[in-house]
Amino acid sequence: MVNTQALPLSTREKITLLWPGIRWALRTVWQMAPWWLSARLVLTLVPSGLLALQALFARQFINELVGLVTAEAGDFRQVVTWLVLGAGVEIAREVVSGLKQYVSQRINEMLQIDITLQVLEHASHLDVAAFEDPASQDLLERAQQNMFQNVSSFINQFFDAATQIVSVISVIAILVVIDPIATLIIVPIAIPYIVFHWSQANARYEKERNRTTKRRWTRYYSSTLIGNDSIREVKLLNLAPLLMQRYREVLEGFIQTDRKLYTRQIVGGIIFSIVFAIAILLISAWIAWRVFKGTLTIGDMTIYARAAGQLQSMIVGISQSITKMLEQTLYIRDLIDFLALKSSMDTGAKKTLDSISGAIRFNKVSFTYPGSSKTVLRDVSFEIKPGEVVALVGENGAGKTTIASLIARMYDPDAGEISVDGINLRGLAPDFLLRQIAFVFQSFNRYEATVEENVAYGNWEELLQDPAAIREIAQEVGIHEMIEKMPEKYQTQLGRRFGVYDLSGGQWQRIAIARSLARKAAILILDEPTASLDARAEYEIFSRFRQLAKGRTTILISHRFSTVSIADRIIVLENGAIVEQGTHAELLALRGQYAQLYHLHQSQMGSESDEMLPDSVISN
Repeated sequence: MVNTQALPLSTREKITLLWPGIRWALRTVWQMAPWWLSARLVLTLVPSGLLALQALFARQFINELVGLVTAEAGDFRQVVTWLVLGAGVEIAREVVSGLKQYVSQRINEMLQIDITLQVLEHASHLDVAAFEDPASQDLLERAQQNMFQNVSSFINQFFDAATQIVSVISVIAILVVIDPIATLIIVPIAIPYIVFHWSQANARYEKERNRTTKRRWTRYYSSTLIGNDSIREVKLLNLAPLLMQRYREVLEGFIQTDRKLYTRQIVGGIIFSIVFAIAILLISAWIAWRVFKGTLTIGDMTIYARAAGQLQSMIVGISQSITKMLEQTLYIRDLIDFLALKSSMDTGAKKTLDSISGAIRFNKVSFTYPGSSKTVLRDVSFEIKPGEVVALVGENGAGKTTIASLIARMYDPDAGEISVDGINLRGLAPDFLLRQIAFVFQSFNRYEATVEENVAYGNWEELLQDPAAIREIAQEVGIHEMIEKMPEKYQTQLGRRFGVYDLSGGQWQRIAIARSLARKAAILILDEPTASLDARAEYEIFSRFRQLAKGRTTILISHRFSTVSIADRIIVLENGAIVEQGTHAELLALRGQYAQLYHLHQSQMGSESDEMLPDSVISN
């Protein structure tokens, strides 16, 4: 993992990072839609030229009209000609504006798909540790905030700034022709305003960056208050007032910061408007004096006043566009940083095999979870033969689930080697390895989908279009009759978010078991696969288990001794180390750690957990 806890950047560092952000955004859009970007560029430059033409035509129209009225000489057709030309330019500007909006919308639509999928796809290739590390979660949070909107806004602001820059140059050229000295007074006024807007953009960015973790807290409070999994306990414990108060405190802090920022921005804008208005007033008086002296025409004065007014709004617009554009590059930097985040487990391995037998070997493996100081596994060594059913037993925290996660390469060991069929897991292509493993997690997913889809997700590439195969799997696992009793059978929409039919915990778990067995994998890992099932349901599942798992290397994690007793071999873990191995009967006869756990379980539970199971299962 890379260090994502970045220190605040200085203004100089931010300016240094602007160009890479600008280059990345433009390159991304160009690769995605070169023709649309080219069209956007053309539609950006054209209005600036039209603005200069419009000013020129208006000046000629006024001068012709004034000459005609005052001298009672001239040709009225010339007046009409300049008027028509001016109207034509105005119509052309409206047409170009409409086309520009259409092109911008098309680019935005493509960006929405492209950028969002880039972030989601990159996230899907990161290792599990990236989603457990708070700093990485903050980086993901910043990348997700208005994903495509930041790039889209940058592109729009970039072209708006380009349009306004060219327009300002055109207007300044007109003003310089009429009175260069007065123009030199107007232009410098804009510089402090641009600097002010840049400081505001920096402040807004730092504000949002510093809010990343707090925003995640607000979502946590909200989801806890209304989440289906938490709502019952929240009500029973009356936690709603406490959580809402904490939610309110975070939002009130946001509001206070926002209020300071926008108050400063409003005051700065008012000050600039007053200064610029005074400057325009003085310059207008100077231009009027020159008209009175006869060195300028009334048309010159009219166009100068109009252009000066436009210049004020343009300077405001260009200041806002440039600073917003630069501000967006700071957000784009967060997106670039996220897309540059590499999995610490990405070795670039591409090795695949036609098939694997499922032989697993741990050789002096040690492991500590990222961010923790406690070693979970210490010099663990064992072998599992192809097709063997091995159970992992031990108290909570002994390392059972950790071993299963390492086999699935959710993490890499700190020391030692894990191999499948004699090949180090690091040397196998990640996608290939995952296809060889079927996993039932203790906290399995409850997908908002139909029953048919919930089962098919275990091997969706093949099963989504094969309902008959899905039904065959359901029959093998023993859930076909349960499904047939549902309102729409295999097409029943499960979950409460989009449907109205939900399952019990045990029913969901049976669906999860079917999903794992749907994958034609050489290795099957079951982590507490029947935790939500009663003894009878568990027996029904495991009475079929031997046939279902036939030919697969199976790793079984369970606290129920009736479950682990079916294993060919049981590995007993204590404090991250293997202390015993053998069959259920051998370990009981050994009178060691396993026997103590077994008798403790029996004394605590009596015969309740096993009363429905035959003696052959219990004493295997």
